[in-house]
Amino acid sequence: MSSLIPLGSLGRYLQRARVLTTMNPLLMQWIFDPMVGTLNTVTNPFWKPNNAAGCSINGIAVRGGVQQFLVPGGVGGQAEAVYDNSPGQLIDTFANTKWYVAGRCRLNAADADTYAYIGLLSGAFNTTIRVGLNGGASATNWSLAYGAVHAETASVLLGAIDANFHDFEMWCDGTGNVFASVDEGAAVSIAVGAITGGRLFLHVFNTLLAAAQREWDVDDACAVFESAA
Repeated sequence: MSSLIPLGSLGRYLQRARVLTTMNPLLMQWIFDPMVGTLNTVTNPFWKPNNAAGCSINGIAVRGGVQQFLVPGGVGGQAEAVYDNSPGQLIDTFANTKWYVAGRCRLNAADADTYAYIGLLSGAFNTTIRVGLNGGASATNWSLAYGAVHAETASVLLGAIDANFHDFEMWCDGTGNVFASVDEGAAVSIAVGAITGGRLFLHVFNTLLAAAQREWDVDDACAVFESAA
């Protein structure tokens, strides 16, 4: 790959990945999606949507488009998509390799029964490391968490939740800790176990039949990792 950094959102993400993880720029690999069209296996065969009945992922026109992950009011379940480029995988191990995940996202409503985040899903499809709303950890603060898809083995709190777009970042420098920040603010960290096979994962989930819809809008999604030398 070229050592020149692209312009725009992708360029910013690649610069941040280099600064935060010290990964070798000549070994950087990435996926980047500006979210300007509906995620489906026709337009982008690597994205695998997995929506419960009544839930959806829609492309909507907001300054060039975002992906709207939607669980309607009165309906439980999830709207989610995983970037599954099997047999290749983005991340070998969550804790012991250098990687970076980022997205520009917003949430319309929060409660203890809702999860809405960007993160990495394990190769076994049962564990995530993620940043965003983790209702079991907090219904008032964004958090960095890892554990089962709708549970937390460990979590730490970030800034207060609101309905604005925010820049969510999560990264690992290969030393066993995962870090996260919101809008490039103060970082928090947790130690994670030997989870393998990470794929970029976008998710909103409502465990109860809430009267109001739960909506997670994603404007950009990016994952960067350091390949083998």
